[in-house]
Amino acid sequence: MMWFGFEYKVTKKTCPVCKQRVTRTNPEYSDSSDSEEEAGPPTVNEEEGGVFSEEHSERTPLLHPSPLSYEATVATVTIAAQCLPQRDSPLLEYDGYYSPMEGSEEDTEETEDDAGEDVDDDTAQLIGRGAVRPEGQEAHSARAFTPETHTLPHTPSVLSAAKMSIVKIHAREILDSRGNPTVEDIAPKLLQQKLSVVDQEKIDKLMLELDGTENKSKFGANAILGVSLAVCKAGAAEKGVPLFRHIADLAGHADVILPVPAFNVINGGSHAGNKLAMQEFMILPVGAANFREAMRIGAEVYHNLKSVIKSKYGKDATNVGDEGGFAPNILENNEALELLKSAIEKAGYSDKIIIGMDVAASEFFRNGKYDLDFKSPDDPKRHITGEQLGDLYKSFIKNYPVQSIEDPFDQDDWENWTKFTSSVDIQIVGDDLTVTNPKRIQQAVEKKACNCLLLKVNQIGSVTESIQACKLAQKNGWGVMVSHRSGETEDTFIADLVVGLCTGQIKTGAPCRSERLAKYNQLMRIEEQLGDKAKFAGKDFRHPKLN
Repeated sequence: MMWFGFEYKVTKKTCPVCKQRVTRTNPEYSDSSDSEEEAGPPTVNEEEGGVFSEEHSERTPLLHPSPLSYEATVATVTIAAQCLPQRDSPLLEYDGYYSPMEGSEEDTEETEDDAGEDVDDDTAQLIGRGAVRPEGQEAHSARAFTPETHTLPHTPSVLSAAKMSIVKIHAREILDSRGNPTVEDIAPKLLQQKLSVVDQEKIDKLMLELDGTENKSKFGANAILGVSLAVCKAGAAEKGVPLFRHIADLAGHADVILPVPAFNVINGGSHAGNKLAMQEFMILPVGAANFREAMRIGAEVYHNLKSVIKSKYGKDATNVGDEGGFAPNILENNEALELLKSAIEKAGYSDKIIIGMDVAASEFFRNGKYDLDFKSPDDPKRHITGEQLGDLYKSFIKNYPVQSIEDPFDQDDWENWTKFTSSVDIQIVGDDLTVTNPKRIQQAVEKKACNCLLLKVNQIGSVTESIQACKLAQKNGWGVMVSHRSGETEDTFIADLVVGLCTGQIKTGAPCRSERLAKYNQLMRIEEQLGDKAKFAGKDFRHPKLN
């Protein structure tokens, strides 16, 4: 199963009526109704290039009911918005610079750092985020956007005034980082329901009912998730809040937490062409003071690791694998740990970093045993038992700062999972074991097979189910690590997801390759946006402290 991404474009244009910049997109609509009066979307006058409403005079352009368009791998969700009341001063942007709408009584002092680039053109095209403000108003730093200084636009008074429903869904196929295409689309039934985009659970439930299969085999998890994520982004836009805040609301969290990044800096297993059996060797900067420092530490260790590998094995050994980690042609797994140890010491961060591993043991499980040389011609004499493999892990824990091991055994080797988890006090993560499936999670809870869930949104297939899986794990005392996929795109949804769900840890590759860095860069933006209210999980990454 492949991960995929979202491209969403928002256009700001000055409203001829109130002279404010408001959001609109190409005025194209689709609806199940043959009658435009029954369908409800505003009429379009191509000559004026605006969106018109019957409530105003025939020739008066009204851009406030214009749609926001979120174009995704599998879905473009177009939502029609009513004009928000002026007194609530909704913010037009929450990344870069924002401005309250005209008529606001806000009086935030501008600092030298707050000055932004003027937007002189009547229309400015934004890709995901940007800096656009209404004409004639001062720009203010996004750092000043706090509940104390502004009436948040997701308050009930605003929500009751701004009702947006899905009027168009469009599918688009794109390629992931491995060059693999994605998916399908779902449209007619959702359009008929006229559901509000903030009703995430209702929309997800409807799609699951339309699919009607236990494993989403009719539509496919990717198709369902494409619409689900696009709706989630549209819901955040309707409320006028950042995506991570909307996700936190859906999960019932008043707080948000910046995660510890688990950088996959050495690749092996099925993700690299070397002989290394175990799939990922990660560094977690738990001793960092904040997320930005964690990124700096990770990047410095990564560059030092490249230097260590180059000096020991030659320049050719510094090629990278699917997730941006180095893939030196080594066989012994403890050799990879030695490389990490050397790089960490060379960078000077021995007291700030722990090591994590994703063994992906199902990849080398052969006839009840484990083949640590599975990329070479099969030799049964080299196969070891689950108990022997467990002893190998214990030697890693003893000799290196290994504090997290993912998928140490085959996904159905329940006995060794349970035995090993009970014998160590580190984090044991279930990925292939649980596949983000509530039934498998519950089974693992009952067997005490692991103590952390790897949350992959497209394994379960919808935002609502992802939230439910996370809460199920946390309710049973587990940690939760949000994860990318080995085949990735530039979409950053999981960055907002991990902050909103307050899981405290994220795995999304090395500090290398743009599809991996996109998530990390988004997390740095979120931390900057939160300002002094930002909280970093740090050493509490397994169980972040919430207010």
